[in-house]
Formats: sequence, C-alpha cells, structure tokens
Amino acid sequence: MTNLVPFTLFTFNRMEISPPPPAAFEEIIGYSGDLRFVGFYYQGSSVCIEDGMVKEVGDRSPWSIWYRSLGVEIHKHFCFGYDGRDPEHMLILDRKARTLYAGPVQAARDALRQQVPCLQETQSEAPLQADLDEKEEDLTYLLANTMSTADCERRQAKKKEGMEMLETWLRRQG
Repeated sequence: MTNLVPFTLFTFNRMEISPPPPAAFEEIIGYSGDLRFVGFYYQGSSVCIEDGMVKEVGDRSPWSIWYRSLGVEIHKHFCFGYDGRDPEHMLILDRKARTLYAGPVQAARDALRQQVPCLQETQSEAPLQADLDEKEEDLTYLLANTMSTADCERRQAKKKEGMEMLETWLRRQG
C-alpha cells in the first residue's frame, strides 16, 4: 500500500464515522487492489469500487447493511447512490488511516486516478450501467461454473464470517 496522498483531502468532506475493519468492509465488499485510497458508490443495482487503476463490481449485501447504518444525518448530506438514484457522491476510504471522506463522484474519481500517475492519461470514464450489469453476470457465471464445490464453500464461509464481523462491529458502534 502506497503512502502517497494523491490529493488534498481537505477538498472532500471528512466523515465523522469510522469504517469497519478491512475484513468486514472493503474485503467483503470485494476490493481486490492494494492502493491506499479506494472509492465506493452504488449505481443501478451494483456496488462500484474504484481506486484509480481498477473499477470493480462489489458485493451489494455487505454494502447495503453498512449503508443503512449510516443514519439520517449522513443520508441528508450525501448520496452514494441506491436503487433508482445514481450517486452524487463517492465514499473514499483511506485504508492506511482508516478514515472516510465523501466527495462529488467526478472529483473523487479524478483524485483517485492521481494515485496511479502513469495511468492518468489512459484511464477511461466510469463504465456504463449496462457494462457493470454484464460484468456482474459474467462474474456470477464464471464463479458458478469454474469454482469447485470446496472453493464455493470456502468463499461462502469467508463471506459469512465477514458479514458476521460487520454486523457485530455495527452493533458495537451503537
């Protein structure tokens, strides 16, 4: 994980909440990279994950549980997207400091790209919703048709463990 801060964090709103531990948040949602800053938002029927280098479709179950826990005050000021409404903001996680920020989607996307200077000129815009839906369907198909039963069981056990960890963490937060 790089220590480079790619943007002035003061340009984004620092959230007054802490993120769950990695295994109960970014890992269970589906972030597979190792960059310090990663962004999350919900578009269409998919959790979208970006770090400036990769754009992934994540698991919406843990995202939904966490998103509902944010409370009215946060939802009043920030829209990270939900069914029927595109996001206005992206949630940015500083994985090193375990701090959350919110910023307009395009500004956040531009800032995240700065983590990967060599890709700034070649990075494309966010995928269209149809592309995200297709990737999610392809991933589901691949997982269902290429994983052994033991691999599927391990994956399900890890997801269950992460979901339990997330729910326990949320209960402790009050």
